[in-house]
Amino acid sequence: MATATETPVPESVATGERSHRMVWPFVAALLAAVVVVAGWYAYARSYAPLHVDSYAGTKSGSVTLESDDWGASRFVLHGHQGQRGEVAYMLRNDGRHAVRLSGLAPYDSADTTLLAAGWTPFLTANRVGGGLRSDLRNFPVTIRPGEAVNVWLTAVRPKCGPGITVTFWTVRLRWSALGVEHRDQIPLGQVPEEETYEQTAIPIQVCGPRS
Repeated sequence: MATATETPVPESVATGERSHRMVWPFVAALLAAVVVVAGWYAYARSYAPLHVDSYAGTKSGSVTLESDDWGASRFVLHGHQGQRGEVAYMLRNDGRHAVRLSGLAPYDSADTTLLAAGWTPFLTANRVGGGLRSDLRNFPVTIRPGEAVNVWLTAVRPKCGPGITVTFWTVRLRWSALGVEHRDQIPLGQVPEEETYEQTAIPIQVCGPRS
């Protein structure tokens, strides 16, 4: 009668199995780390905490705040080609992380119609909305969560022909947070989902029938 005999496992096979058992936990941990890093990067890329809460006023005699027949308001720059005017907006960080604002991000080096003049603290010693020119500071500035600063913009009047209207509804800011740099369009005013820029933003018109 035949009897079963136990065949010994070659040492090389046993060693290979032990190696696989030791490697798999490392691979699993590495994959988990990759998923976490990818998720964090996606979160950092989509992070959008900055909002223009309101305007802080005109800062030049060449700019007026005007309303049309429907009650919509806008800043209007008056004068000839090359005329400059300054407007201040309150920029708020509604996120959970600090933001470092470096200024405006023009589309190209020739884009000089809207420039960043500087920034002032949310509350200045003189209590004037947006601050005074003497309060102006250079970028960059760190805006902590829940805090706000006033951003001064300099509008430069281009060559305006008959029937030409040039209006800025957004401003393109350059900022960074969580190790990622952004260049984003920020509406010049709060824009709820059910409304439009025309209903809620306070744009800057540099060419048009009123300027």
